[in-house]
Amino acid sequence: MTMILQKRVFMVTALWRVVVSLSSQGRRQRHRVRSIAGESIRPLSEGAAPMWQYDGMPEAKEWTMVIDVRSPKEFREDHVPGAVNLPVLDDEERAVVGTLYAQNCPFEARKLGARLVARNIAEILDEGSPVCRLERDARILVYCWRGGERSNALAVALSRVGWHTARLAGGYKSYRRRVRTLLHHSEEDASSFYDSFDFVRIEGSTGTGKGLLLDALEEEGFPTLDLEEIANHRGSALGGLVSIDHNGDVALDPQPTQKMFETNLARSLRPFAAATATTKGTKTKVAVESESAKIGALNLPSPLHSAIVRAPVAYALDVPLAARVEHIRRTYAVFETPAGSGDLKRRLTRLAKNKPKQILARWVDLIDQDQWDDLVTDLLVHHYDPAYADASKRDQNREKNRQKRREEVPATTTTRTLHLRDLTPDTVRGAARELARNELQ
Repeated sequence: MTMILQKRVFMVTALWRVVVSLSSQGRRQRHRVRSIAGESIRPLSEGAAPMWQYDGMPEAKEWTMVIDVRSPKEFREDHVPGAVNLPVLDDEERAVVGTLYAQNCPFEARKLGARLVARNIAEILDEGSPVCRLERDARILVYCWRGGERSNALAVALSRVGWHTARLAGGYKSYRRRVRTLLHHSEEDASSFYDSFDFVRIEGSTGTGKGLLLDALEEEGFPTLDLEEIANHRGSALGGLVSIDHNGDVALDPQPTQKMFETNLARSLRPFAAATATTKGTKTKVAVESESAKIGALNLPSPLHSAIVRAPVAYALDVPLAARVEHIRRTYAVFETPAGSGDLKRRLTRLAKNKPKQILARWVDLIDQDQWDDLVTDLLVHHYDPAYADASKRDQNREKNRQKRREEVPATTTTRTLHLRDLTPDTVRGAARELARNELQ
């Protein structure tokens, strides 16, 4: 009797273990998150909580959360678009650990680093934190400088909790290399990328409303690349974006770093190449403003600038001088305030450093007398219009020389003129529709 009872107990226990095992497998299957192209399970990761690795250029839309665990200083310089900064070591902690390591104390540095990282991960997973509020089927991408210990520490913790967690292969360093390959790398790689779409260049001297036309084209659904928006600069000596702060002083909006500028360029350009790929060879047309090789303190990647200069189609904006003056005054109205006029004088001093002294004196006198129409007209006629013409000619000659050195077939650009009687919204919209009809028919 005892033997039979023991056998029954053994059978019930074994059956219960099977049920629990199947139930556990079912739960794991119900919460399994689909992997995407570029993902693979890392070797030696445990089956119950697999660690994933992603090898590619991340798109924020493919992830519930992209976590940059680097220090805030590293994050500010550049980061994957859409990433949030949850550092496992802040700026000061990273400096302390790095200094200790450099003093030939790697063991002590690792102990200190582990203690700090563990404390910071606890805060990242604290109740009510953005990570803690994620659903169980969230997809999380984690990266650090080169896919090392910092990202691994957080990724292991998140994976063990049960979230689908991947580390970016090679970390930010790998991502940055991909951005540079796309925008800069060998002439062969770069040209093939830029040749996958056609730029429609918008030409016109200062104040002709090139930016207004780009905005109107975007509203019409025409693909656009707004370089000045990405650079946070209007592209001239007066182009730094300024405002008046709460103290009544002039505040200059900072431009992004060169790396962040290039990251945002790559993010903006990639969809155009992808759109061409889906149309089986019909190139996507992209409207872009004619720019110099430098916007404020930022440099355009030379292959990108070359692609804009050799655009197959260009539209030259013809706008009456009075309309241009009105548009410039409206755009730069901050300079007509007491604080702004002082800043304007300093900028014009730099602008006129190679001009006769009487020219600067005349501009300053017009500012002091509030003769704003006369000032803007003088600046356009005697500085900006000649400078724009010289820059355009210089860019064209530089591109011709580049093509000659590489023995390329010279590019030809068909230039059409858009006549705008003024720069009112209705007029600009009409010009945008005319351009779109010409290019999309």
